[in-house]
Amino acid sequence: MPMTPPPDTARAAPAVAWLRRHWRWLAGCGALLLAAAAVWQVALWQLRSAVLQTLGPGAQLGALRVGLAGVEIERLRIAAAPANRRAGTAAWPAEDELRADQVRLVPDWRSLWSGPRHGQWRLQSLQVRGGYLSLQRGADGRIRLLPSLLAAPSSGSTAGDGTAPGHRLQLQHLALDGAVVELFDASVRRPAHRLRLEDLQVQAGPLALPFAQATEATQLQLQAVLKGPRHDGRLSLQGQAHLGTQDAQLQARLQGVDMLALQPYLLKAGEGRIRGGRLDLQLDPQVRQQRLHAPGVLTLTGLDLAPGAGLGGLLAGVSRQAVLAALERDGRITLRFSLDGRLDDPGFSINENLAQRVGGALAETVGVSLSGVVEGVGGLFKGLLGR
Repeated sequence: MPMTPPPDTARAAPAVAWLRRHWRWLAGCGALLLAAAAVWQVALWQLRSAVLQTLGPGAQLGALRVGLAGVEIERLRIAAAPANRRAGTAAWPAEDELRADQVRLVPDWRSLWSGPRHGQWRLQSLQVRGGYLSLQRGADGRIRLLPSLLAAPSSGSTAGDGTAPGHRLQLQHLALDGAVVELFDASVRRPAHRLRLEDLQVQAGPLALPFAQATEATQLQLQAVLKGPRHDGRLSLQGQAHLGTQDAQLQARLQGVDMLALQPYLLKAGEGRIRGGRLDLQLDPQVRQQRLHAPGVLTLTGLDLAPGAGLGGLLAGVSRQAVLAALERDGRITLRFSLDGRLDDPGFSINENLAQRVGGALAETVGVSLSGVVEGVGGLFKGLLGR
């Protein structure tokens, strides 16, 4: 009489038979999974190496994690570089060039393989929370930022925007949350005047580096608090700009800005002193095929000028008496102007054109001649906007 197999063996027999029939398929799947895991680890290593190489040896990281969602950096810090007499660079005016509580970077994983070979990197998103950035403007009006990362060596191995020659970066979306930006401006006084933006919120994209290789317009939304000694103002900027063609349609607003924060830009050496007041600005620049048209409205409210004699009685080249007389009407001065010109015209200067427009509006409003006003108002906009 044949023996009956145990119940457990009988139940396992179909599974064993199935494994015998499909073992090659299972072995192939296992090999594919192992290969995929190896490829994934190589991709993560490529990404980690690219991040560390970009940040440079001077960067300090609290943590660097790489996973399926991308890269997360915590407590990022790039300390300010010390003075270098041999290179002719002075000490950085702030303790840090860059800080961030958290940075999240989501790459286009395909670019991890093509990037090293073709010099093109693509990022889906870059999010920065609790960031800090310091900028410096020299006496020549030029702005410097992140010299540890972007300063070109003497061999000229980097491009003007901080990317290496032949390397391109495409970023689909940039988000800044709660950032702080400090500008140390030595073009208006020594020691450098400090302007501070807090609670900076930015949504922008897509972006491309170098800018000349941008193929589509960048959408931009920016809001920040402009700090003042007595009260804070608001800054907002929104619209779109094509970084390749320089076409743009933007709306810029300054609301309730403390004029004490802008005093070095409003007053020339030897002029009087501002004791208080608020500044509001509406500017709507549009650029089409290198032609700029930017209507604007500038309003000064509650302006309080300290008494002064001689040159001390001037505000941006306009006599204190004329300004006060205009303020007595309703406590404010409103200037309407329009900035126009071609950006590709070597003879066109945004600052000089703006100074002329605003200077003319100021002279007309307070009832004085234009002579001497343009130079004074020009100092304000040359200081704020650079050369």
